[in-house]
Amino acid sequence: MNKYSDAGKTSRIEIMTDGIERITFKGWFTGEGLTSVLNSGPHNDYIRWTQRLGLLFMIISFLPFFIGANVALKNIKFSKYQLEYLLIFWGLIFVIYNSMFGYPREDAYQAFFCFLAILLFFSFRPSLDSGPQSVRPKNMLHTEAFS
Repeated sequence: MNKYSDAGKTSRIEIMTDGIERITFKGWFTGEGLTSVLNSGPHNDYIRWTQRLGLLFMIISFLPFFIGANVALKNIKFSKYQLEYLLIFWGLIFVIYNSMFGYPREDAYQAFFCFLAILLFFSFRPSLDSGPQSVRPKNMLHTEAFS
């Protein structure tokens, strides 16, 4: 059989479904371990992290990207630093979106940009003159002592 023929194709949905079906009941809580999928796997970072570490740790590992994108989106609308927050937002959305189709946080070429986006979110500190309309998480508020 020709390996390039349609008969040998497996759809992405089938591969993702197979990846989810490999998770045991206990695995949803504790994960199946790092060697649970030795071959290529589902090419979905959310499923892969659930397979390895369980649902709770998968959520924890992606939560900073979702929170950061949400905060950046609000700041795009209300802050005078719209371009900076737009860059941060699209950097974080890259990770969230690309994780549906691959492993961007583990890929040698993409990982730099994934962690650069989250680094920019956590390290970008606009000056105090941005005014009260700037939306920031409570732990990112500035005081005059740190300016």
